[in-house]
Amino acid sequence: MDTVRGLTVWLGAPLLASLLCSAGWQLASGGHLAEWRPIVGLSLMALIFTIGGSTLLSLAFAAMEALAAITRYIALICLGAFAGGAIMIPFGTPGSVLAGIIYGVATASFWAGLHRAVYGSR
Repeated sequence: MDTVRGLTVWLGAPLLASLLCSAGWQLASGGHLAEWRPIVGLSLMALIFTIGGSTLLSLAFAAMEALAAITRYIALICLGAFAGGAIMIPFGTPGSVLAGIIYGVATASFWAGLHRAVYGSR
């Protein structure tokens, strides 16, 4: 049962973040949700980065075992923002760095929310 709960958090956060952020990005750029191909393409690309981010979040959460849960969640959201922005710096535009920060914060927030919902206060 712990394996299922762990996979729910580890894979659920990137899936939610990738799909919702990509749909939001499509709408913000003037597209429509009926145009599903750009959303799927962007979501799949983002999923690669966010699964790596979710792994990093899981390892960081376990490493901060001595801290209170809320402190760990706040630290993970900050880490998500930093890592998301940092991974997009090579793409060279301020828009791509901002997108990385948004995806990083969304992934970390979904990860923290799912972890809290699945595990409670552990």
